[in-house]
Amino acid sequence: MFKKRPNIPPRPKPPVGDQILEDIKNAPEDDDVFILMKNTTEFLPNIQDTAVNADDSNSPEAVYQKVRNYLEVNRNLESVMKTLEEQTNVLLSSEVEIKNMAKDIRKQAMDAVK
Repeated sequence: MFKKRPNIPPRPKPPVGDQILEDIKNAPEDDDVFILMKNTTEFLPNIQDTAVNADDSNSPEAVYQKVRNYLEVNRNLESVMKTLEEQTNVLLSSEVEIKNMAKDIRKQAMDAVK
């Protein structure tokens, strides 16, 4: 009656910080994320203030600052995502409202012509 499910391979390990940074460095300049970041400062939480020299990139303070920046950007993204969802819902309800208004106007026009 029930068939045995095929074995699913284990999930790959998440990338470490150095791999993430390498991916960011190797991403093209026209990547959507970079375009968004150029157009808004919401995603950049005082990165200039916490910037560290390349020589100190493995120091505990530099790693700590990178983690703090990452967490701040992540919080900002979550906030922006929530705002976007709210705005999407407003747009969808407005669309329904406008369609209903258009239907009513058409009905009134047809009644006026008769």
